[in-house]
Amino acid sequence: MRQGVAWLLALIIFLAMPFAKPSGHSVVFAAGSTTEVTLSDVGAGDLVFQRGYSSTDVWLPGPGPVTVTGGIFELRFDHVEHLNAQVSSMLVALNGHLLKTILLGDDNSRGAMISLDLPVEDLNPDVNHFLFNVWMTRTTDLCAGADDQSLWLTVSSKSRLIYQTGSPQQMNFDLKDLPTPFVAPWLPQPSMIQMAVPNDSDPSVLSGALTLAGELGQMSGGRPEDLEIVNLDQLASSTANVIVVGLPRDLQAIARVTDDWADHLTRNGWEAKDSGQSLPAGTGLIALAPSPWQAGKALLVVSGSDAVGLAKAIGVLGTSEGRATLTGNLAVIDNFVPAGAEQSNGSVSSFAGLGMADEQVSGIGNHGVDVRIPLNSRDVAGQTVIHLHMLASPLLDGDRSSVTVTFNGKTLTAERLPTNNPNQIDIAVIVPPGGVRTGFNTLGLTFSLYLPHMTACGAIPQEQAWATVLASSSIATVQGALSHSFDLSALPYPFVGGTTPTLFVLPDDSTQWSTPLQLAYTVGRSTRQPLNWVGVTASRFSPDQALDHEVVLYGTPQSNRWIDEVVPHLPVGLGALGRRSVSVRGVNSTQVTATGRWGVVEITESPWASSQALLLVAGSDATAADWAAAVAGQGGLSGPSVAVTGPTAAVPIRASNMAEMSAASPNMLRLALLGAFPQVLLTLLALGWRIWVRSRQAP
Repeated sequence: MRQGVAWLLALIIFLAMPFAKPSGHSVVFAAGSTTEVTLSDVGAGDLVFQRGYSSTDVWLPGPGPVTVTGGIFELRFDHVEHLNAQVSSMLVALNGHLLKTILLGDDNSRGAMISLDLPVEDLNPDVNHFLFNVWMTRTTDLCAGADDQSLWLTVSSKSRLIYQTGSPQQMNFDLKDLPTPFVAPWLPQPSMIQMAVPNDSDPSVLSGALTLAGELGQMSGGRPEDLEIVNLDQLASSTANVIVVGLPRDLQAIARVTDDWADHLTRNGWEAKDSGQSLPAGTGLIALAPSPWQAGKALLVVSGSDAVGLAKAIGVLGTSEGRATLTGNLAVIDNFVPAGAEQSNGSVSSFAGLGMADEQVSGIGNHGVDVRIPLNSRDVAGQTVIHLHMLASPLLDGDRSSVTVTFNGKTLTAERLPTNNPNQIDIAVIVPPGGVRTGFNTLGLTFSLYLPHMTACGAIPQEQAWATVLASSSIATVQGALSHSFDLSALPYPFVGGTTPTLFVLPDDSTQWSTPLQLAYTVGRSTRQPLNWVGVTASRFSPDQALDHEVVLYGTPQSNRWIDEVVPHLPVGLGALGRRSVSVRGVNSTQVTATGRWGVVEITESPWASSQALLLVAGSDATAADWAAAVAGQGGLSGPSVAVTGPTAAVPIRASNMAEMSAASPNMLRLALLGAFPQVLLTLLALGWRIWVRSRQAP
């Protein structure tokens, strides 16, 4: 027994050894707050360098609008053994300034950790650029390792940047900085955003809040900021950045919290600061100021003289082109042309419109640039053409320098980069049918850059090897006919990017709007397609409003009467949610009693408009409806319908999923058995018939 325990302890110690802390030292700051971010936090992963010379760039979040008193970069790395430490080295630079040149020898080949002090004056508050140049050789001649594939160095994804921060700096909020401070990519943890929507507000306010929530998701760049929906009377205890959406009559509480607002807002409407005259009809208004409830936080008011004006304000905030026109603390919008207002059966999206600036890569070796491109179901049914506009160094070795274009991991073309060409390089590539998918697609560009006879000899003039992808590059689509087959795998399509608005039919109780607004935010994070959403409460909705519109139906049968109305049209028919029962349409009409709360996410053709989609996000109670919304937002679903038994538990409703359904809920097994019952019965009847026939034929 003792011998077995000893062996067990030895095994535990052995397994723990690879995870021991690397050798090196850490800087210990004085008392105060710190902010940390690792390479893995920004999705960089391990940085791998191969052959005699290679380089790479990494951009890490800055400390934000705070006073920085110090900082270090804990660099963790491993490399191949037996390098010549007199010649082999790794250079690390911060924002164009050299931090350190590290000689590479056997003493730091395994589990090395070096702390690099960061000069405070070289740090940027938003983003900091780190450059790594690596030279490796086993001899005294760098040229000898130019094509030696056995040479490698890896910078661990656990390498981390640590800022020592002090008090927040004085906040001078300006509209030109939007979406800052509401979206703060420099913070390692999501920031809190509170959106206040008035109770019993005008339908235009609900529509504006839905669209703005989705636009915030788009502005977050995929970062999961923490969005909370509150009522105006809850703002007195707010400690977050706040966005208020409403018409003048909804915002009187805002006018009373500070004298600045009282000068511009009356019960009859917004008034111009200088003349005191009311803003004309159809005018939008966007105002930004320090929060009156929490120091260092911001208050953004999105309003208008009427519903038309509010829609203009929402539209300006929702596009980078619109936000570029804003400046100062107050903006009055009298004219706005929505994106896609002249949309036909095709579209052209520039890389700039996808949120990408000109992207330059430099240094000898391979460099990758990825572009995420959202496409809707109509785009997928048509033809897609990529137009690339690039610039490249005229000093490149034209025999070896090239760009390889991939789409969703499949190579489309590989082109040599022309030399001695000062003009723009244009490449047009057609994506083959079947290569495009609904949702996000990834365009990959791999640049192989080389200089003639200078790959690893002496001082590498790496600045002479460069290429740039221009933001004027674009993707053009000619839309095809939309299939009548609806599937949850295509979400969030077809509910974004359409030529007509998507209707959200929500409960009348405004306290239940928080979840669908959070869903709108989550959907916005997953697409850059235009968001054209209209919100309406169940009591104000009529089927005539749904003509030519996609519809999202949210709530419970008790809070939204239209849920029971659409049950006969559902693909599987998980009806009577309020009575905790389900039925399988097309198999039999027997009602099976379900125990416990559960929700459903289903997509089908709208009962009110041919060829339009209906998405049902519902639950047996409010908690189950929240679960269904969370599942719908996280994606990864398939089929026409899923049953939801928790905030992340979704089971496709098919008769073949008996084991899955049983694991999720005993009632799902009942449902599966009911679905399989006719097939089992037919099999038994056929077997009985064969036995009877054989018995008749026996002598």
